[in-house]
Amino acid sequence: MVHFLDKKVTISGLSKTVTLHGESYDGIIIVALYDNLGRFIDIEKYTPQENISVDLPATLDYSTAKVIWWESLSSLKPLCESKTISN
Repeated sequence: MVHFLDKKVTISGLSKTVTLHGESYDGIIIVALYDNLGRFIDIEKYTPQENISVDLPATLDYSTAKVIWWESLSSLKPLCESKTISN
């Protein structure tokens, strides 16, 4: 069972702004893109901060993007529940 810390990801607006809620902004944000069959297409990495503008590429044919806040790339321990963006 994963016990999440005091961190949360919310997604708002048409520009896909990711808002992070937490006492500290450590770790790494990963945005993974998937096609309509659920196959992985691409990945973007972001440094955590309160608001992150996620530029989802118009050139890729993706149907969903999953936003995950990780402790680090080496541990891949999630710091909160992931959020999914539908295209």
